[in-house]
Amino acid sequence: MVGAGSGGRWVRITAEVVVEVRDAAALEREALAHVDGVEFSVDDGSVATVEQVRAGARDAVRGDPLAALEILADPSAMVDSVAGVHALQAEYRVEDIGREGGPLPDFAALFPPCGCDDPACAAVTPRTAAVLWSVGQVLAGFAYDDVLEHGDDPVGETVAWSVFDEFPRATWHRDAVWRRLVARSFDDLSLDLESGRRPVPRSRAEEVVLSLMVRHARAAVADGWESLEVGFTAMPRHRDDFDWASLVDTETDTDPGGTDDVAAWHTPFPTAEKRDPRRPFRR
Repeated sequence: MVGAGSGGRWVRITAEVVVEVRDAAALEREALAHVDGVEFSVDDGSVATVEQVRAGARDAVRGDPLAALEILADPSAMVDSVAGVHALQAEYRVEDIGREGGPLPDFAALFPPCGCDDPACAAVTPRTAAVLWSVGQVLAGFAYDDVLEHGDDPVGETVAWSVFDEFPRATWHRDAVWRRLVARSFDDLSLDLESGRRPVPRSRAEEVVLSLMVRHARAAVADGWESLEVGFTAMPRHRDDFDWASLVDTETDTDPGGTDDVAAWHTPFPTAEKRDPRRPFRR
């Protein structure tokens, strides 16, 4: 076994996995089976027995998908089969990044077929809205995570960021207040979809945010989100499903090297309907 003092090169692997809990009951059963099969130990002189510790672990996972995932997750497993390396330590956390488990809105009712038969029709379809909304939920959570973890720190390539490193480089030195407003923009556009409205950017920030939502939604569909067993497949299909080009301005600049007046990003466009300035932040 290679020890920490072997003189080998130390390497840190940074990874982030976003999962959707589709069957909480199945997850709980697997976590309980794991608890029953794993070996627990107690310190000398402990007032708790091994079985009491095991019972506590079982109680922790009952009705709590996050606790179940925390018990089952094993970041060291990424390198278990890799020759020539030995995991020295592993740290991880499991957190809820969605809207506190809120149900998927009824997008089939919110976005009924327009029936115009116009090839140029840009109506949003239920499946398009569902994927875009779901991605918006995830990205909003990532943005708030960045604010909480990094605050006013400038975006850099040596520290892992969840989403703000995908914004134009001119924004990388903005403060936490500015970033928190961007995070709310993800929720604002998602709320438009929840309300049955086409997501139309009302500021420069929302333009870039929508472009990022579309980029991630396109990737999500390519990875198979459109065939999910729960939620999406029950929705009616339409020839215009996932017509992402109709949702964004192709000239919107999200190039990491792009520059513009980022101080004015949150200023509403002159002709846009202003959002309620008292609307809450998710966090």
